[in-house]
Amino acid sequence: MSRRPLARGIRRVVALGGAVVLLAASPLAAESLADARARLEAGEPEQALRILDGLAAKSRRPRAEVLLTRSEAHFMLRDPVAGRADLEQALEIDPELRPGWLTLGALEISQRRYAEAIAGFERARELDPEALDNHINLGAAYLLAGDAEKAEGHFRRYLELAPDQLEALLLVAKNHAVADRPQEAIGLLEQAVALDERSRIALRTDPSFESLLDEARFQKLLETDGYEPPPEHFKSFFRLPEEEYEVREGRVLGAVIDALRELGVAFDRRVEVTPGWSLIWGDVRVKVTVGAEGGSRVELSASPERYDRETFRTLSKRLYDQVLVELAPVLPLGAPR
Repeated sequence: MSRRPLARGIRRVVALGGAVVLLAASPLAAESLADARARLEAGEPEQALRILDGLAAKSRRPRAEVLLTRSEAHFMLRDPVAGRADLEQALEIDPELRPGWLTLGALEISQRRYAEAIAGFERARELDPEALDNHINLGAAYLLAGDAEKAEGHFRRYLELAPDQLEALLLVAKNHAVADRPQEAIGLLEQAVALDERSRIALRTDPSFESLLDEARFQKLLETDGYEPPPEHFKSFFRLPEEEYEVREGRVLGAVIDALRELGVAFDRRVEVTPGWSLIWGDVRVKVTVGAEGGSRVELSASPERYDRETFRTLSKRLYDQVLVELAPVLPLGAPR
């Protein structure tokens, strides 16, 4: 069972059978149990299992939390039979162990037993009716069970309540994508990009969205930059008429990136590249694109919270000069000058 963190805090994402559900972290009842949990978080399930086996052997009836944690170790070691056995025993000992019902629901989804998954998630909702993960979990299960109407109801409620709207849009979109509902997924992704253009990076890199790559609407979303800097932001541009924008060798983009480094301008290494433009985010937003009359155009914008007008103007001039330096041919050592 693969486990990947989605957000910081006590929640984590578990992807099972394509569905995306949220599981709450199990409570840590003792130092030795905490140590086992730390081993799991460090990706060391074998060491965690040795600790948990020792804890379980100390009592004829092990604590539910020990069994629940041991079930996770078994799942990480790809032993679903032992994992399920410990999980079911934990829930038999303590039927109010909500993380166990969440894990059971996720396990049922991985085995395509969607009715049973819904039952597990409904039990988790009974134990904590206000928990936000109720709606994403039930939405995922109902969607895979073929009940789109109930799924949409839960997804809408999740989007209404989620404190991080961007994260919520992407998570619900993933569920639609893996359930082969491309238009519903793309609609949510369009909202995500409108909320934060940098989310296009997730669209390009998250394997959950690979099934959307053949969709024209999705391709348009990836290749459209509709961002307009706020009126109060500083803006400038310069042209490189002799340098054609292209992505195969990326000569112009590479020169801009090297120039930013040389000037000590901080930027995100995740550069977005398309056939018509490239985007670099950082202290300055830099867009490299095809010039209207050929060549290339480099557009800059920055917040007044980061630069004052004169500093931004100076930086723009220095960047232009440095890009020209980076683009200049390098003479061999000893060549006549």
